[in-house]
Amino acid sequence: MSKSPDDRYSVTVYLPPKIHEIVTTKLKGSLGKKDSEIVRNIIIIYLAERGMLRDGKYLIEKGINK
Repeated sequence: MSKSPDDRYSVTVYLPPKIHEIVTTKLKGSLGKKDSEIVRNIIIIYLAERGMLRDGKYLIEKGINK
């Protein structure tokens, strides 16, 4: 993982062909315009559904899942 100057992290993700097809055909437009936006939004949705995001802040501390 590499950190950019604006406190964002860049991660290379390899997707199986079927998953990439879903991203480009079914999710493009509804979750973002670019593949990277879509994957980022999938991760944010996943974390939010599990209660790991509160008030726009990440709860990273171990054992906290409120």
